[in-house]
Amino acid sequence: MQKKLMAVAVAGALAAPAAALAQTSTVNMYGTITMNYILRIDPGALKQKQDMFNSHDSRIGFRGEEKLGGGLSSWFQCESTLDATGEETGGPDAANGFCTRNSGFGFRGAFGNIFWGNWDQPAKLVSSGARVFGSTGVYGHAQMMWNGSAGNTGNGTRAGSGSTNAATAAGEQGLSSDGANDNANSFFRRQMNSWHYHSPVWSGFQVMGSFSAPDEATAATPLTTTPKARMWSLGGQYTSGPLFLSLGYEQHKDFNPAQQGYFSDGGPYTGGTDRMWQLGAAYTFANVFRLTGLYTDVSYDTAGGLDMKRKSWLINMDWTIAGPHTLRAGYTNAGDAKGTAALAANGAVVVGGMRSSGGLGSSGAQALQIPYAYKFSKRTEVNFGYSVIDNDTFARYAIQTASNPATGGQKTDAWNLGINHRF
Repeated sequence: MQKKLMAVAVAGALAAPAAALAQTSTVNMYGTITMNYILRIDPGALKQKQDMFNSHDSRIGFRGEEKLGGGLSSWFQCESTLDATGEETGGPDAANGFCTRNSGFGFRGAFGNIFWGNWDQPAKLVSSGARVFGSTGVYGHAQMMWNGSAGNTGNGTRAGSGSTNAATAAGEQGLSSDGANDNANSFFRRQMNSWHYHSPVWSGFQVMGSFSAPDEATAATPLTTTPKARMWSLGGQYTSGPLFLSLGYEQHKDFNPAQQGYFSDGGPYTGGTDRMWQLGAAYTFANVFRLTGLYTDVSYDTAGGLDMKRKSWLINMDWTIAGPHTLRAGYTNAGDAKGTAALAANGAVVVGGMRSSGGLGSSGAQALQIPYAYKFSKRTEVNFGYSVIDNDTFARYAIQTASNPATGGQKTDAWNLGINHRF
């Protein structure tokens, strides 16, 4: 009997370190639920009133980490769309399934963080500290600043068959046959099949870099003549007390947004290099009033060796008035599309939200956002506000919840009642 008890005690002592080691690997759940009820008037000739629900940027995720010793850890994250309205179960957002938001696997330590997966690009990440509003929804400004907000994207024009490139040629976001989005125009991206490095924070400074694998080219026909499209993205940011500064740069090689649908149309693909750089800043006064600014400069190589460019900027403010009461406001200005690209037969050269006016100007737009928020807690708030975009003669930008106007010079506006909860 004593021998049996001794054996059990020895087995338990040997198992204890293994159990303790297993417990160093942890998995946590987190998420955000956003629900908006929107009232707007269609900018078309009929001026139809519309109301709808929207659940942009809602997510649920799981992340875990294992300590490997010597300050080194392995980690994973799987983040998915959490849609309480049911709107993203079909249509153009059908690719928002399991692990289709920021998801990846990597290693972190004193050297920083190196990982790979489907993740927001550095140029996108460093912009967040220089703005108050998200990129999508009623208050979103992604189209005017970065030519759209793109998630689950591959490299430029997709090579798979069955791609709905007609939608992307009109500035919309389509799906390719493998379920990835086709948005070649956007410089605000969550990129599939990408490598990433995030440095440690050195006295307030941090740098980030990433590049994508051109694996879509393997599905192209003919493979031997298909350019291997690739994306590079860089970002740097500095934080010191109330001050925030950021700089971002992104390059798309052989994305050529003017050539959407070249496989189905049978036309040539001449390639090109598209670029974006941005500068951001923010300052918080007395811990209650935050003022931010962001400037972007985008350029595209379009068909026939021509180009198209645009400069945009925004100013945001976030004012904690007293207690749970917060007032936010934003102004966004998209400049005229410029460059050598001229008017096409249909009246405009389209690159995302940009439309050439053939050198005539008046292709910019201005947007204003003003919401009030009441915070029930640090995790739950209700907000109510107004957003409007006023297009110049040739511009056709739209609030993120609406389609682009059919003609230039239209104004789109909306009222929004929303709730946001983080867990």
